[in-house]
Amino acid sequence: MKEKLVLIADDDPTFRRLLCYWIERWGYQVIQAQNGEECLELLSQKPDVVLMDVMMPVREGLNTLKEVKKRDEQLPIIMLTADHTVEKAVEAMKLGAYDYLLKPVSEDKLRILIRNAMEKYAQAQELRRLKNQLQEKHVFSNIIGSSTKMKEIFAQLESVINTDVSILIHGESGTGKELIARAIHYNSHRRDGPFVDINCAAIPETLLESELFGHEKGAFTGAIERRQGKFEQADGGTLFLDEVGEMSLMTQAKILRVIQEKSFDPVGGKRKVQVDVRIIAATNKDLEAEVKAKNFREDLYYRIAVFPIYLPPLRERREDIPLLVFHFLNKYSQEFGKKISSVSPKAMEALSAHPWKGNIRELENVIQRALILSRNNNERLELEVLPRDIQNLIPDLEKTSAEEDKDILVPPPSSEISLPGLEPDKILPFDEVEKRVLQHALKLTKGNVSQAAKELGIGRTTLYRKLEKYQLVTEE
Repeated sequence: MKEKLVLIADDDPTFRRLLCYWIERWGYQVIQAQNGEECLELLSQKPDVVLMDVMMPVREGLNTLKEVKKRDEQLPIIMLTADHTVEKAVEAMKLGAYDYLLKPVSEDKLRILIRNAMEKYAQAQELRRLKNQLQEKHVFSNIIGSSTKMKEIFAQLESVINTDVSILIHGESGTGKELIARAIHYNSHRRDGPFVDINCAAIPETLLESELFGHEKGAFTGAIERRQGKFEQADGGTLFLDEVGEMSLMTQAKILRVIQEKSFDPVGGKRKVQVDVRIIAATNKDLEAEVKAKNFREDLYYRIAVFPIYLPPLRERREDIPLLVFHFLNKYSQEFGKKISSVSPKAMEALSAHPWKGNIRELENVIQRALILSRNNNERLELEVLPRDIQNLIPDLEKTSAEEDKDILVPPPSSEISLPGLEPDKILPFDEVEKRVLQHALKLTKGNVSQAAKELGIGRTTLYRKLEKYQLVTEE
């Protein structure tokens, strides 16, 4: 663990030696600067607190204080001076100094100040680390999807994230609507503000108004204190209204008013609360159809759907399934104490064929269950640990007869086969490379298709298709 470091910036060497003696006795490391320029250079050593004289040559203290704050706004700086007038102290505090001490300095007071300043700085650094970690977690590159449809969505989002327009994300349950909403927030200019979410379908209608707008003390039975609502909590940030289509028409009218006026009345309150909130809403309903059926206000729909985004179900972007499978394998293998890092061709083919009515959430649950059922010595996910309905998607692989299950031998080619190496004067077409690899595999396995498929890491059915493609096997 890194020792706490104190930077002393003072042009008086005798005073620096005294401070150094005290501070090292308290268990901290010390570095010293005799003027403002040296102080700025020593910031590269990452001090935890700075003791700085107001009057220094080359670059005086208040000017140095401004520059330090530009580089690290949260670094605590304790200003020191023999000038007993208050003007300098007031100016230093306005510029962001942690505190201000008069010389001669009290040893006990300085020790307490340094300790408190370090604790506050450590908390600020941890908060900054967690915030950065949260932002990194929700960058668009961490959202799994390389299909054409997902790339189109990412391109759309890049154009809208730094605006304040309302966004409506519609798609089936389990497609990752909240994940997209969080990514929008943490990539936008509101990233330093709060992200507040509420599931409108999970809260009874009688309580939803209080949850959204808060209430004053005594507003109703049980309201023993004032409570902030979601809108007020999200001030300066983003409010995510999940399942927005489940709200009653009365609540919809109140939401519309907040969006229009940027203010609201808490339940039981007479004062207006001003808020600056970006709205991101999500629904699995067809809101346009709900508008026609008079179940959703048309004016609210056009307010929240300034920029609509359709999140496709997993069955419409099947090429993303293998990426998601390996993502969940990596995520849960260690948690469940397994060493599974690959998937058998049969299992992957079955997973890719499943309709996934629950979308990504269902796929995640299936992988978790499969990992739990997998033997501890297995290194790959097999078909038999998947749910029966998924296994049954490949009946020809699961229900083969005893005769069909035997290894079928294909006569190895009689001519000498060379592997496709790097020929200095020739570039081989990919099909020719693949054909030579297959010929080589059949030669080494003496025509055993099952063994060749296993060694090549592909399914036997896949290998047969390739053998037929390159006319490496003939029907009897």
